[in-house]
Amino acid sequence: MRLEVPSGVNTESFNLEILNGEKLLIFYEGSNVNSENLRKWYFGLFNQSLKQKWLKFIPLTDKIEFLGSRLSGDRLFLFFKSSSRSKDNLNHYEIVSYNMISEEFSKVSGTFPGKAKIAGFEVIDNTGCLALNLRGQATDLVFIDLLTGDVNPVHIEEGNDNQFIRLYADTKWKRFYVALKTIKDNRYLTDEIISLTKEGKADKVMQVENNEPLKVLSSFAFVPVNNRNLKVFGIYDIYTGHAPSLKTLGDNEKDEAYSVGMFFLEFENGRQKSLKFYDFMTLNNIPGTLGSGKPEYRKTAQTPDSPRKVSGYFHFLDPQVFKLNDQYIFSVEAYKPYYQTETRMDYDYYGRPVPYSYRLFVGYDYYDVVVVGLSEDGDLIWNNDFPVRNLISYSLSRNSIVFNDDNFVNMAYVNNGKIFLKTIEGPVDIGTADTPIETKINNDRVTEDNYNHILHWYDQYFLIYGYQKLKNRSLDEQNIRTVFYINKVAYN
Repeated sequence: MRLEVPSGVNTESFNLEILNGEKLLIFYEGSNVNSENLRKWYFGLFNQSLKQKWLKFIPLTDKIEFLGSRLSGDRLFLFFKSSSRSKDNLNHYEIVSYNMISEEFSKVSGTFPGKAKIAGFEVIDNTGCLALNLRGQATDLVFIDLLTGDVNPVHIEEGNDNQFIRLYADTKWKRFYVALKTIKDNRYLTDEIISLTKEGKADKVMQVENNEPLKVLSSFAFVPVNNRNLKVFGIYDIYTGHAPSLKTLGDNEKDEAYSVGMFFLEFENGRQKSLKFYDFMTLNNIPGTLGSGKPEYRKTAQTPDSPRKVSGYFHFLDPQVFKLNDQYIFSVEAYKPYYQTETRMDYDYYGRPVPYSYRLFVGYDYYDVVVVGLSEDGDLIWNNDFPVRNLISYSLSRNSIVFNDDNFVNMAYVNNGKIFLKTIEGPVDIGTADTPIETKINNDRVTEDNYNHILHWYDQYFLIYGYQKLKNRSLDEQNIRTVFYINKVAYN
């Protein structure tokens, strides 16, 4: 089952959201701006057969961009932010609420400081939380009533230099968690995890006790077990020769690699119970593919008297975790900035040719999905991976999906007009497959594709969508077309 809409292939013009009741919402920015500087955004509701039920428009402030969405009960909240600062040096935001029962839209709006950077947006019930890294290394959490627009800003760790790394909403136990770096006594860089009610009251401040100072926690995935027990998984970095700064931490766009492996952290009743590190290059099942990504190698030592060892450094993106029986399945994508060397010919004063070369950034090269199985206490049980081939994108976003089928773990991604799948049982490879994505017309050939995504929809059905350039020599007219496509596929 497939839906096609004419579109270019070099920009993500369409947005797709999965709704309750096996429905989809597809929306995009229109071209019409009225006298009040409002631009029409069009929203279409689709059923499980990818048939459109209706198309509506909502006027939003011009020069605004979509940043993300959150589902909460029967509502979908869509977060938009101005793409440039206003004359009064403020950023403008609008949050669109879609009621899945009444099929009606509403919105609230507000502003925040112009030089603030958004570190996260999460929702519990009808309360939104916006995490802001402010100028001067300060941090604010802004709690927003998503029905009225009322705001409650909360300053975090006033008097210290801070930076948010991750914001997470525990919708079951009604808590927001924020991970931040803070500098104590103008000297020591420490990690804190703060638990807050949806009213903005901090009820736990958990400081991470890390006895290995070279290992710096850099990204976080939260797994609350209950109101008392919190498990945190993530990636850690190692810095040699210099200490990390708040400006460089959390910057996925930097060229130099610092990440080494994963960590497991557990708190019980607000107190740290354990912290464990696993260097990926010491694991038995994955160093080959990771090594093929040409990591940076540097020597490190925990103390001046300890022996120096060689570690491999990587770029990792978006750690994710899910529970399978009595194990936690951790996954993360490996990538590297990709450059091409271009050579041009110039001429000097006398007309003699002088060649010169320069590096041109052409995107991020995604080359591996690392998967690790851990016990409930964070002990390593097994490891495996899924090599990714020829996937280069300008977007720093997750490309793969990791999911279970009974006791098996599956990994999949989309590229070059195909779905690539690998099935494993712990460290054992069960099988791999690559399946062409069905197109609308026989003899279509995919010559280019970008911004491919794969999402679980419902039951055994998945959605694959992105942008394709198709060529079909059997057609007399329009033998080349570019489209935004959606395919509904079944996993059997």
